[in-house]
This record gives sequence, C-alpha cells and structure tokens, in this order.
Amino acid sequence: MTKILPFPIFFDDIKINPTPTTKFLGVEIDSDLSWKSHIKKIENKISSAIGVISKIRYKICWKTSLCLYDTMIVSQLNYCNIIWASTYKTSLAKIHMLQKRALRICSRSSVSKSRVFDF
Repeated sequence: MTKILPFPIFFDDIKINPTPTTKFLGVEIDSDLSWKSHIKKIENKISSAIGVISKIRYKICWKTSLCLYDTMIVSQLNYCNIIWASTYKTSLAKIHMLQKRALRICSRSSVSKSRVFDF
C-alpha cells in the first residue's frame, strides 16, 4: 500500500516516489514495517529446502541431513532476524511450522524436540 506523503521529496531536483516495498541487503522492507513480504519470501525458501531434503533424505545419514538443515534453513532464519523477527508471533507461525516439519524430516520422526527456534 503506497502512502501519500504530506509533501514531495526531491533529490537533486528529481522527485522521489514512494514504493510499497524495497529490498535492502536481502531484506524486503515494506512501507508499514509489517515484514509480510520478507516473511513470505523466507517461507518460500524454507518450503523449497524442505522439498530438497525430503527427496534425498533416504540416501543420506542423520548428520548430513542436519548439515543440510543448517545450511538451507537456519541460514534463512538467522539472516537479519533481529530486525524482521520482532513482528507478531502470528506472522511467524508458518515459519515455525515449516521449521518443525524440516526437523521431523531430518530426524525421520513425527515429533521434533531440539534445534527449534522460538521467535
């Protein structure tokens, strides 16, 4: 949602138009600072990683699957999380669910008891 500014902003006599989202150092910042677009991007990346891990899990050992989890999922969760993870818990619920699913796949169990980040 683009908000109307009370006054125009110019830089070198060029008018700067507001945008609904922008990407800065890999973090998508929206105009409301709700982080919804960034969180959706992380959800998609984690879902993709879960697909990869689940397809090859039967061929690799537990330790290797945890290395893949750390590389493909934890890295997404840790990058700039001090900024975007301070949003509402309800916004982070799907990420939490995906993380638990990934750990269940890695451990080949129905319940995961460790390595779960509680935002």
